[in-house]
Amino acid sequence: AVFLAAEAPADEKTRWLRAIRTWTVVMFLTGGLVTLVGLNSHISWLQHPVENPWMVGAVVVATGWVSALWFRMESAGPWELRCFAGLILGALMAGYFGAHFPTALIWSDGQTLNWTDAAAPKAVMDALAASLLLAGALILPALAWLYRVFKAQ
Repeated sequence: AVFLAAEAPADEKTRWLRAIRTWTVVMFLTGGLVTLVGLNSHISWLQHPVENPWMVGAVVVATGWVSALWFRMESAGPWELRCFAGLILGALMAGYFGAHFPTALIWSDGQTLNWTDAAAPKAVMDALAASLLLAGALILPALAWLYRVFKAQ
């Protein structure tokens, strides 16, 4: 929604901002309800992160950035809004991985899979890295040209 509001024409921007604010409140209330139900049900994968300072800190930081986004929405430019959205997501991802590290997956029977155990063999990782570099070299210039052409109009 932030990305759409940032690109919306001036006459539609107010409508988008109102929708963003409404859905932000719905998201917070729904997320809080799900968290409370999960904690009350003693779900192990949820209980552990809530007690972890990484996750609590990440939620506090993300909440602060959501508040900053909320108050800057009308006056901020598109890139500022996009950066806020990225920071919020980055904080939550850092909190999740910080709370669970080095565990990648936790199954319902209590078994876990660590990141080192989940990693692909070195040959696969090398091939993937080479593929991503080649794809980036081919796609990114075309994507930049595409943005330039359509933003110029």
